[in-house]
Parts: sequence; C-alpha cells; structure tokens
Amino acid sequence: FDPADPSGTSNFSTSVQVFDSLGNPHEVDVHFRLASPGVWEWHATMDGGTLDGGTAGTAVEVGTGTMTFDANGNLQDVTGNSITFDPLGTPGAQTVSLNLGDPIAAGGTGASGMVQQSTLASSTSFVGQDGFGAGEIAGVQIDDQGNIVGTFTNGQTRTLGQVAIASFEAADQLDRVGGNLFRATGSAGEANIGVAGTGGRGNIVAGALEQSNVDLAGEFIRMIVAQRSFQANSKTMQTADQLLAELIQIKR
Repeated sequence: FDPADPSGTSNFSTSVQVFDSLGNPHEVDVHFRLASPGVWEWHATMDGGTLDGGTAGTAVEVGTGTMTFDANGNLQDVTGNSITFDPLGTPGAQTVSLNLGDPIAAGGTGASGMVQQSTLASSTSFVGQDGFGAGEIAGVQIDDQGNIVGTFTNGQTRTLGQVAIASFEAADQLDRVGGNLFRATGSAGEANIGVAGTGGRGNIVAGALEQSNVDLAGEFIRMIVAQRSFQANSKTMQTADQLLAELIQIKR
C-alpha cells in the first residue's frame, strides 16, 4: 500500500469523520487491500494539512491492520483497532478506536460488521461514529423529576443538574416569608430532601405558572355573609346608641 497512490494500491475505500479532543472534525479515509485469499489489509490515511508536521494535499497513514475471514465470509480475526494522529492546535497525539466488527476470535459471531462476499462488489452499508464537535448550549428543559437537561448546537443533550424537593413532617408549621416562599422551622421537622415524585414528594411542572388555588365561589359567599353580618351588627350598634341617647335625654 502506498499512501501517495491509495486508489492504485488498494481495492476499496471508504471515509469517516472523526473529532479530536477539542471538537475539530477530521476526515479519515480507510483503504482496504486484498493481501491474500481471505486476508485483507486496512490502511487509514488523513490529509497532512490537518496534522502537526504534515503537508496539505499529502496523505499521511495514521493506522493499519488486517482482517481475516473464514470460509463462510465471517470475520475471523482483526489486528489493529485504532488510529493515532497529531492534529494541529492540540497538545499531543490523539487516539481513536475503530470497531470493524465482532470477530469470532474475540467471541463474536463474525457477521456483525465487516464480512466477505465473493459475488458482490465491495461496498459500505453503514459507517457510524460516536464523536461530536464543539457546541454551545441552545436550550434548557426540566422534566417532571427535576432533571435539568441542556440541548447543545452539536445535537448533544446532557443532564446539567437536578432540582430537589424537600418534604417535612409538619408542612403546615413552615414559616411564610412572602412571595409563595416558606422557611423551615423547628416545629416543621427536619427537611427530607430527595427526587421529585418519590417518597410522597410532588412532581415538578416545568414552564408552568402556578395559579391561585383559592375557591373563588366559596370566598365570595363567605365575603357576602361577612358583609351582611357586619351590616347587621352595625345596625345593632346604631340602635343601641340611639336608645342610650334617648335615655340620657329622658333623664335630663
């Protein structure tokens, strides 16, 4: 295999994008060469312009290995399972692991990944990688258990934290401090902090404004009754005052 002439010294090639430790993308070309019946070599190359000490436009070999297939075309064994490269702007070399399949020699089936078929032209059905580039947080959501989940511009999601809920033995003994806030007191008991929705704790509703839990119809009825009682009492006091005034007038 000659990195300067990869297409002329290999039988098939495919490419995959990988990311270094700083989130910069790199294109890796993987070339496959038939060394002997049932034995294939793989050679991974990258453009030297993205590597420390490399030259743009010149391919640099960053990894190599072999794949051996049995008589049924299943992957029997693999040598070499990683590539190592020194990207520009990063401190030191980076290593990326490769998964070419589940070889029989390692306890696998040999059929999940690379296989050899004599009647089919070489092709790639699926290439995947679990790396990702640098991203910025684009949004935050909170689920009913209080998990604070951040969504990033690179398509990743991460749990950033969790909102805890405290329960008390005597919640009615908490001290009201205004603004729908309460403060723990000795008579309320120790705060039992845990996950929302567990241990009798309530759930968290994100993006919702808590409205008043007062029964308006009942409060209006109580207000009318109180008003009528006040009016009746005031009339009683007014009548008593008139009677006293009349008594004083008779005495005079």
